[in-house]
Amino acid sequence: MLYISWVILNFGILCLFLFYCLVAGKVIRQTMGVGPLLLILFGLIALGSGPTPPAIGKKKPVVVLAGPAERVFVPVTDFYLASIQLSTLYQHGRIYHNDVLPVGFWFGCRWQTTSVRTELAGPRLRYAITGVLAWKLLGLELYRQHKELTGTVALRQ
Repeated sequence: MLYISWVILNFGILCLFLFYCLVAGKVIRQTMGVGPLLLILFGLIALGSGPTPPAIGKKKPVVVLAGPAERVFVPVTDFYLASIQLSTLYQHGRIYHNDVLPVGFWFGCRWQTTSVRTELAGPRLRYAITGVLAWKLLGLELYRQHKELTGTVALRQ
């Protein structure tokens, strides 16, 4: 419920901000003309986009599997409109790859995974995921919530 309230608050403030931008644009256009309005608009877009992060290439190890492997998707949390899912690739009692996927409509929040630990215990998969959920309002980060998500899921035989 908190997440949906946060999304509605973000959306309402965004609509109010866009309304004020349109009113300010109309006033600038009427007083100074179209040229200064376009200059201010391009300046705001340039400031809002920020610098481009450098492309850092991570080399992932190549794993050659003998035979078919199993992939399991585990819904770890559910925020009504968004969720965090764990994707695990395993074969013959050995885990080859883990990935944490934020899925859904993430408006006003950003999930960043810091670590993933999984282990196979017979027909079950135990997981522990730590990460940071950043709460944002109009792109400004207001609060960082550290979370640890743990659980066990039964694997199909």
